[in-house]
Amino acid sequence: MSNINRGAGFTIVEVIITIAVMSIFLTFLYQAFLVGQSQQLATIRLGAANDLAQTNLRKITDRSQISVTCDATTGPSNTNNLVLNASAAGSDITFTPESTLPPSLPTTTTQQMKVQYPQGCAKTMPAKVMSIVTYGLETIVRVSYVTTPL
Repeated sequence: MSNINRGAGFTIVEVIITIAVMSIFLTFLYQAFLVGQSQQLATIRLGAANDLAQTNLRKITDRSQISVTCDATTGPSNTNNLVLNASAAGSDITFTPESTLPPSLPTTTTQQMKVQYPQGCAKTMPAKVMSIVTYGLETIVRVSYVTTPL
C-alpha cells in the first residue's frame, strides 16, 4: 500500500491558476466580441443614414423645386446668400421626408434639407442643396448643386 504515485494528476493550486488564466482570456475575448458588434451596428447605421440623405437629395433636381427664395439682405441676418453673408447657415427647404426609416436607425432620426446660394441670387447661378440626417450624436450631410433647367 505504500506504492502510491503522488506525482500523477494536478494539484488544486494548478487547477485554480488554470481557471484564473482562462477566465482572464475569456473576458478579453468577450470584450473584443462586444466591440466588434458595436462597430458593426455603427457601420450599418452610417450606411442607412447615407442612403437616406442621398434619397432626399435626389428629390430636388432643379432650382424651380426649391421653395426658398434667395435672400438679398446684407449682413449676418442673411440666411442663404453666401456672397452677402459667408457664414450663412442656409434656409430650410420644404420637402417630403422619407416616412419609413430603415430599421437600423433610431426613431428619433431627423431629416432636413437646406439651401445656400454660393454665387449670389442670379437665376443662372447654382444653388447648393444640403440633405442632413441626424441620428443620435451623428450627423450626415450630403450636398449637390442644382441650376435652373435650360
